Amino acid sequence: MRATMCDGEFLMRCKIPDEPLKAQVALAARRAIAQLGTVPTETIRPDDRFAHDLVQLPFWDSLDWLGYIIEVEQPFEGKVVFDSSVIDEAVKLAGGRPLELRVKHVVRATVLAASYRPEKAVLYEDI
Repeated sequence: MRATMCDGEFLMRCKIPDEPLKAQVALAARRAIAQLGTVPTETIRPDDRFAHDLVQLPFWDSLDWLGYIIEVEQPFEGKVVFDSSVIDEAVKLAGGRPLELRVKHVVRATVLAASYRPEKAVLYEDI
């Protein structure tokens, strides 16, 4: 059985700043990776490599990064959107070596690409 990791340790090892939105995005990214791979969230660790550790999981054997972004965006209900360069940035964080792409690289890149969009108030006037 695979060792589990609590969210706090996961955030610390991914070097995510102690800011609520960044932590929420990072944990949403972790949940998305786990859900797409059909494994428990707490089993996803920062140093897991997609080409080695996660490739045997469903979904991650044929990377569909758009599916990942959609999964991460869902819990935020449109309040947080992600720049399309998430995966390019993640590969840069992996030293430009796609085979070395780790969960921590994808999580950090996802946090960096997140933009908060507050709900816009709609005002109605009686005519």
